[in-house]
Amino acid sequence: MNDATLFCLDEKRRHQVRLEGYNGLDYLEVSEDQLQLSVYLLDKVPATLVELIKEDKKKNTAKAVKHFRISGGRRVSGIQIIDVTVCQQRDPEMDDCLVLTVDRPGDFSPYTLCLVALDEDGRPTDQPYPNFDPRYACLDFSFKENCPNDLDCRDVPVCPPELPDEPEINYLAKDYASFRQLILDRLATIMPDWQERHVPDLGITLVELLA
Repeated sequence: MNDATLFCLDEKRRHQVRLEGYNGLDYLEVSEDQLQLSVYLLDKVPATLVELIKEDKKKNTAKAVKHFRISGGRRVSGIQIIDVTVCQQRDPEMDDCLVLTVDRPGDFSPYTLCLVALDEDGRPTDQPYPNFDPRYACLDFSFKENCPNDLDCRDVPVCPPELPDEPEINYLAKDYASFRQLILDRLATIMPDWQERHVPDLGITLVELLA
């Protein structure tokens, strides 16, 4: 994730952007039919954009959609936004959102949504919308975030089984005493509950016999 498309979901960064007097794109949700994007902002929807959206509804124009740009896509590119509405929250503590309607769903590749300013001729520019932090004027998303992707799947790594601890073997054991201790050490590893060390014990007898 680069600086221009940071997802700002934690309250600390949200608060910092607000303190600086800026707005920005926070995150978005894709509808089930993948034709609508609910875009949440770090603050309220700018009044200028709200008025422009209202004007579009009254005059049946499409000026507000020019402020939004979707780029990316491999098989499906050039996606156009055909409608913008505001979903204003009743709770003043909650941030507003914008619902963008697109002309068609995208593919499984990543896309980028930007909210940009217009030039004097009403054409989109590469500059962020007025009073928007440049770092939060764009965000990356996927139309298929809620869909299983059966294409170009990456193999799930399989962890190798854990190897058992290698026993510490004294390869210098050459006499009775050292072989006896070697066997007892090994039994202590594989039979930790067996603590008998008295000579009359059958286990000790077998150890000494093997040694």
